[in-house]
Amino acid sequence: MEIIDVNQENYEKCLNFLKKVKSLESIDSEVLRQASVIIGDDNEIEGILSYEKFASFSLVRYFIYKKTLADEVLFSLFNHLKEKIIKDQIKRLVAIIIRSDVVEVFKKLGFEEVNPDYFFIEETNILNTNFHDAYILTINLQ
Repeated sequence: MEIIDVNQENYEKCLNFLKKVKSLESIDSEVLRQASVIIGDDNEIEGILSYEKFASFSLVRYFIYKKTLADEVLFSLFNHLKEKIIKDQIKRLVAIIIRSDVVEVFKKLGFEEVNPDYFFIEETNILNTNFHDAYILTINLQ
């Protein structure tokens, strides 16, 4: 098993992996190009983690992985991506999480929950968006 960046050679394979996820309405190609990928021993994709850069923070996108992966593998995937984000001079990473079972994974990675009353998306409080029931977690990277 290895963790690599999405590149020209594996882009289509990563795109096809994401297309299998029914909950994704669309796939942003620029966000996918920022991703780190877990490649299994069988040369198949085991997981993807990407981010989208904003002015003062980045947002976790496409954190999709096989449930059979050990926490240590997910930690390695996160740390691989974290190095890229830090090089991109981003100091804070934010995750907006819909499923409560995923919250614990992020907490194990070092994220902390944020009060949604104080989280805004383009000057709109998240409680006034489609994500009003979401969990907001952040981690400082520097």
